[in-house]
Amino acid sequence: MKLHEQLDKYNALWLSMPAYHDLTPKTKSYEEVSQWNGKKMKEISRYRLGVVTQSLRGASPAQHPIFNRSIECTRALLEIYMYARYTSDDDATLSYMEDVLRHIHTFKDGFLLG
Repeated sequence: MKLHEQLDKYNALWLSMPAYHDLTPKTKSYEEVSQWNGKKMKEISRYRLGVVTQSLRGASPAQHPIFNRSIECTRALLEIYMYARYTSDDDATLSYMEDVLRHIHTFKDGFLLG
């Protein structure tokens, strides 16, 4: 986000998320939070993909492939997080997790490309 000058936009969206049900309004920008506990991780997983996607809107044509890869990787990371929260696993969920890990590895360069 910093490299593509999208971090301010991301932080503005992050702080603008309204309270909803058990989601609390944010008082610190994303980069000001020094530690994420389990409750905060669970909470941000509910809207992180939307904030990332909206932060990367209005990209130049050259940035589209990079941003799309970042969005795909973010989605996969959130998906693996949700699978990891399962209290038990069977062959099907383990297979899903393996598929998601492959997806993460396929798109992880979206965070590294400049």
